[in-house]
Amino acid sequence: MAIAEIATYVGFYDQSHLNRHFKRIVGVSPKAIQQNSKNVLWIGKSVQDYTA
Repeated sequence: MAIAEIATYVGFYDQSHLNRHFKRIVGVSPKAIQQNSKNVLWIGKSVQDYTA
């Protein structure tokens, strides 16, 4: 799925809006994660820690 599609699906105005908040919270861009999918487990824990 394209990042722009994901952004609108989860309620962001556009891809840059998602990118800005994602990078602020996670520390890397969604594209970097998409290209290196082994980081998905790390992100899941990171986001859980941030929202807890």
